[in-house]
Amino acid sequence: MAMPPAEDGEIRKTSALASISLILGVSGIPFVGLTSIPGLFLGIAGLRSIRRSNGRLLGKGLAIAGIAASAVTLAFGVTFHLYLRLARETPQLPVSIANLEKIGTAIIDYRKDSYGGYPPDLKVLLKKGYLNSPKVLLDPADKTPAPVGPGGPRCSYEYVGAVPVSTPGEAIIAYSRRGLYQGGRFVLYADCAVAWVNADKLRNSHGNPRTSLRDSYEVVLKAFGDNLTEERKAELRKFYEVEG
Repeated sequence: MAMPPAEDGEIRKTSALASISLILGVSGIPFVGLTSIPGLFLGIAGLRSIRRSNGRLLGKGLAIAGIAASAVTLAFGVTFHLYLRLARETPQLPVSIANLEKIGTAIIDYRKDSYGGYPPDLKVLLKKGYLNSPKVLLDPADKTPAPVGPGGPRCSYEYVGAVPVSTPGEAIIAYSRRGLYQGGRFVLYADCAVAWVNADKLRNSHGNPRTSLRDSYEVVLKAFGDNLTEERKAELRKFYEVEG
């Protein structure tokens, strides 16, 4: 079937951009949104070219349908990928919490045998039998755990090191390595409780040591008092991510 002529007698044709946009938009379903973004841009470009063609291009409906299909399948794709990521992380969360709880229990037992003192590092807990397996130091989400000191076991958790006996229970003393989980970290407190803390709260000071690295740093400094060396202060600043 021949296309109707435009006002100047030129044969009108359907916009290729509009057609391709619709194809890509619909293809976003089997390809889980991967074709949706180009489909969206081509649909917009096709619609503009049709409006500027002075009737020489057809396919406005196709372009609109392509834009709509691309937007819907893009939303579907984003939701699907977020679901997959969450599904991969969710089975790991109980292990992460359990690991920090075991580390907390080991610290409590160590302190009972050390007149209340905190261990200098986590490998001591393994060496002295307070932790029964090096696997406790490994988070399932961590693909590249770092060693604890020269020749030490690999570990997915950062630990502050020995702090004063008077350190408040609300101070953060360990946490899962930065970047393991999206949006936050698991933290271990001096009272050996475990919690999930949002990344934005951890970064900022708001007067609550339980949810702020900076505020935890301040209460630990106060516990050290005049006994804090410059070297130890630098270590604390690094652990609590205090800049300047």
